[in-house]
Amino acid sequence: MQHSGESARERWVSNIRTGLTVLFFVILPWQTRWIYRASPIHPDAEWGRLSLYASELLLGVFLLGALVRWVVVWRRGATQRQPFTRERWWLVGVLAVLLYGVLRSVLNYDPAAGFQHTWWILEAILVVIFLHTGWFPWRAAVRGLIIGLSLAAVFGIYQAMAQYVPGSTWFGVAEHRPEWGGSSVVETAETRFLRAYGPFPHPNIFGGAMAVGLFILWLTVVHKERMRGTLLATWLMSGALALSFSRGAWIAWVVALFLVMIEGKERTLSHVMLSVLTMGVVLGVLWPVTITRFDRTARLEARAIEERTMSITDGIAAWKRAPWFGFGPAQYTNTFFVQHSDTPWWQLAPPHHAGVALFGEYGVVGATLVIVTTLLFFGHLAKQGGYRALIWFAPLVVLMQFDHYLWSLYSGVMLVGLYAGFCAHFVHRLPTVDTHERS
Repeated sequence: MQHSGESARERWVSNIRTGLTVLFFVILPWQTRWIYRASPIHPDAEWGRLSLYASELLLGVFLLGALVRWVVVWRRGATQRQPFTRERWWLVGVLAVLLYGVLRSVLNYDPAAGFQHTWWILEAILVVIFLHTGWFPWRAAVRGLIIGLSLAAVFGIYQAMAQYVPGSTWFGVAEHRPEWGGSSVVETAETRFLRAYGPFPHPNIFGGAMAVGLFILWLTVVHKERMRGTLLATWLMSGALALSFSRGAWIAWVVALFLVMIEGKERTLSHVMLSVLTMGVVLGVLWPVTITRFDRTARLEARAIEERTMSITDGIAAWKRAPWFGFGPAQYTNTFFVQHSDTPWWQLAPPHHAGVALFGEYGVVGATLVIVTTLLFFGHLAKQGGYRALIWFAPLVVLMQFDHYLWSLYSGVMLVGLYAGFCAHFVHRLPTVDTHERS
């Protein structure tokens, strides 16, 4: 009877963990949060805000559950020490990066913002580990990702059709209209077309999330994971990706198409054809808007290119003033504002290149730690999956060339974490706490 009771309790705990995993990935795209400190730059500015996201609370529950599970197993004497092989050195690198972030934050102008950014990196690493080891039940994680990004896609498609982004405090969405200054639009001779934001703070992030979601979805098909609704999700996310009008995300999508056709042409052909057809129809119907997005002489497009180029130039110049240790985590914008107090606050943002943003805030020393840790992680994956699988990270690298959010914002840092975690599952399967849930 005692054994039966323990089995029932284990099933109960497993069902709860499965449900919470689905919920975590469903709410991850949504920016529901409690802002407990406004930015020191301006009350409406994003840079320097201190926030607690709903998805962080759920991730904390998983971390607490993992610690409790370890204590229970340890008290039963069922733990087994595993040799620390060189394939696990990336974990040492992670600890070094986190320690650097904490120490550098102490010396910051705004230590709290630095601690928050370092905590985001830790949370992204936890997502990688939980996906890699099976603490996130695999099928539940994929199901939650598909549902969450499909709902986000529906919301983005609605915004583009209505030409209105309804604001919601509960969902962390700011209101936008095409006629308002500051809204991301494509301006043609006839109209200002509002780009789809989805649940994210900018269309570029929305487009990047759709491109990442499509690639992960197609990898599940390549590896014969039986999931329902994959064609519907492909259709929705492809349409939303088109309506984001994010050029960087479009390029990442093209790279993703190329990679999945190499990995499993027969299994993914229907998804690829549906995605290409959807993108073609949407962009064809909106052809005047589409062609304007590539017109360097258009007023807003020319200004966007100029601002992007200038931000990278300013970022490199700022890094040269503190080349070895940088300005510290989440400190670039604050530092730039102090040095250029005549710049309007709404024009302040990190350099539009994740690598430049990394070097500007972490310097050569910190950036080297990040790069070395990344290479160690790749080596860990290549040990089992071969180096060919590492090209799966190409779409993510493409996105990093066009914007800073993968380094500077919570949604972007977590996007890197889930991307790395999902890809790691396909490359290498470690012994898990419940292997049967991943089969």
